[in-house]
Amino acid sequence: MKKNILLLLFSVLISTYNVDAQNKKYKSQYNKNRSISVKFVESPDIKIDGVLDEPVWNLAEAATGFWQHFPTDKLQATEQTEVKMIYNHEALYIAAKVYTVGNNYNTQSLERDSGGGISNDNIAFVFDTFSDRNNAYYFGVTPFGVLRDGLMSRGGVDGLKNLDLQWDTTWKAEVQQYDGYYTVELWIPTFAFKYNDGVESWRFNCYRNDAQSQINSTWAKIPRNRETEDLGFMGTMKFERPLGKVRNPIAIIPYALTTTGANYDDGTTNTKFNAGLDAKIPIGSSSNLDLTVNPDFSSTSPPQGSTNITRFEVNIDEQRQFFLDNSDLFANYGKAKQAQPFYSRRIGYGKDKDKNDIEVPIIAGARFTGKLNKDLRVGLINVQTAEIAEENIPANNNLVVSVEQKVFKKSNISAFFINREATSSPDSMKTKDKFNRVFGADFNYFSNNNRWNGKAYLHKSVSPEAGDKDLSAGGFLYYNSRKFTSQTNARYVGGDFRSDLGFIKRPNSAMVSEKFGPKFYPKNKNINMIGVFFLGTLDFQPVRTDPSFPVISDYSYSFQYRMKFSNQTEFRVDYTRRYTYLDKPFDPTKTPEGKENPIPVGDYHYGDVFVKYTSDKSRLFSYVIEGTEGTYYNGRKFTGKLTLNYRIQPFFNTSLKSTLDYIRLPAPHPEYTSVVYLGPKFNFTFTKKLFWTTEVQFNSQNESMGVYSKLQWRYRPLSDIFLIYTDGYHTGNDTEPFAPRFRSIFLKATFWLNI
Repeated sequence: MKKNILLLLFSVLISTYNVDAQNKKYKSQYNKNRSISVKFVESPDIKIDGVLDEPVWNLAEAATGFWQHFPTDKLQATEQTEVKMIYNHEALYIAAKVYTVGNNYNTQSLERDSGGGISNDNIAFVFDTFSDRNNAYYFGVTPFGVLRDGLMSRGGVDGLKNLDLQWDTTWKAEVQQYDGYYTVELWIPTFAFKYNDGVESWRFNCYRNDAQSQINSTWAKIPRNRETEDLGFMGTMKFERPLGKVRNPIAIIPYALTTTGANYDDGTTNTKFNAGLDAKIPIGSSSNLDLTVNPDFSSTSPPQGSTNITRFEVNIDEQRQFFLDNSDLFANYGKAKQAQPFYSRRIGYGKDKDKNDIEVPIIAGARFTGKLNKDLRVGLINVQTAEIAEENIPANNNLVVSVEQKVFKKSNISAFFINREATSSPDSMKTKDKFNRVFGADFNYFSNNNRWNGKAYLHKSVSPEAGDKDLSAGGFLYYNSRKFTSQTNARYVGGDFRSDLGFIKRPNSAMVSEKFGPKFYPKNKNINMIGVFFLGTLDFQPVRTDPSFPVISDYSYSFQYRMKFSNQTEFRVDYTRRYTYLDKPFDPTKTPEGKENPIPVGDYHYGDVFVKYTSDKSRLFSYVIEGTEGTYYNGRKFTGKLTLNYRIQPFFNTSLKSTLDYIRLPAPHPEYTSVVYLGPKFNFTFTKKLFWTTEVQFNSQNESMGVYSKLQWRYRPLSDIFLIYTDGYHTGNDTEPFAPRFRSIFLKATFWLNI
């Protein structure tokens, strides 16, 4: 089996190398000579107020001639944009004049990092400071002066999915609105960027969303079948003088918090105070060392609420700040949400004796990320967690090392080593839990024009008492042209492969899948794009531990139809047929009745129809409707999802997320079982510094309801005071339908100081 896997991976590597060789012959018609000169001004007398009246702006070259990206890429933007930049040793200054058809601008709120997407008016600046076409810095501003910053990874081929908005840095921007246009002025300190000393140019692009005209446009032209964030299509900003070394400040970030709460299940109350300190220490212009003492990794956002009627664990995105900076260095190994060797939410969480998730205290952590040269990128995480002896959870040292080497023009080879080692030994700890080590390598491929992108990976784990089926391997290859899309995937996870700090959805499994289909761009002015796709997936068990278990455990095939309209609405319909061999009884409802009468072991053939409609999100009221109906194992199932959004801009927006699963199974099951999730959310943004959010989550599956309310005051840049109230209830008790479970108040203050 191992020889076959290695041969398969070698073949994938050779084929992708040949594709890269072929793409060297390709010369993009886009942006060959797209560049802007950035003038050096020793002491620019600029007041960041959005009023472009300083004489120095008359010395700067203007970048203009923006091209439409949506709804077409064949025309220049009807409402143009002018961008100017100057710099000195301390900062980059940007001025933009953004022409519009009117002053009826759209925004979701005044909170930082909001206002993105084509449904909102905004302008964004993207800087590929290492010119590696893989990573970039993102800075955006709305007509209301709302700041939005983040880090782009994976070449931006998946658009906003590759944008990490959790990253923050110190910068300024102000906006002024006039009749028919608005002006933007930015000050971004040099220390906000990582770059090589002596560099003379960066790759650059600017794009803007115009919700009034329902047009988005870019300075460097991008094909309409690619995302506006695609780093494969950028121009160049040329510095008048090479960038030299600058003094990057050390950031000191202390915090203090106090919590008080009551647990009504066991009748206990608890009050505690905690404080700690984080430090961000720059190393040169391209690396950073993060240190922490008694860190607080509690999230100031509520956990994502949902129901789960699948047989597998759900992968939830990371929200804790410590793990987010340059997170792609660690999180992009393997197959996301399928066979991921590192999943940062495993650190700081564990299983109690009843297999429930509980928080595990983190004693200390350190993190290093950066570039050692223009092609070599490295990262290291080391976190020590505490022991919880009463739950048989040992203290652990968690180490992750990642190295990424650029190859070809845009691709890279990355390698990692993960070590989870117990540093204490509860008496009841099993031998297999003493340590777990995982290592491996990934080859990430991007063609010069981003028409092709793919991956091949091979990982191995080492654990006590493990067998020899300890490999995880796979890859994918995507092709995206204007008129055709193809996606090929393969994945193998051995039955003995184990990653305690990873997310492995299904061990002892293998999968192959293929999706392909054409895309059409009708001349009808109301229809922007039509796509027709076929998707086939096959799962099988490589090692048959049970002779009665069939070789093929699951397969499915579906026909998918997509229609995108020029007014931003979208329609989708899928028809899917599935086969599943259920190797053990399964209760999709996770209710007491379902546990008594689970779906039995056996072969199941079933299918359904899925329909989804997304309205124009630029409207004050918007909605998404989804419905799935069909057979389900040996019964039937209907799933309906409804998301409503309404805003009174810019100060208030509210949303409602709801899901209903209506399941009918044969006797002795109940005639039907319904699983309901409701999640209303209310967001008030009184100013750009004061926010109030309240969210309610009702889940009939675990018979619970939670209330989360947060008041946030950003009293200075990147410094906040949070006052958070949480309340939880049991909802399954007939005599007391809203029996309290817990109640707590959380007060936290953070302070960001650059020295």
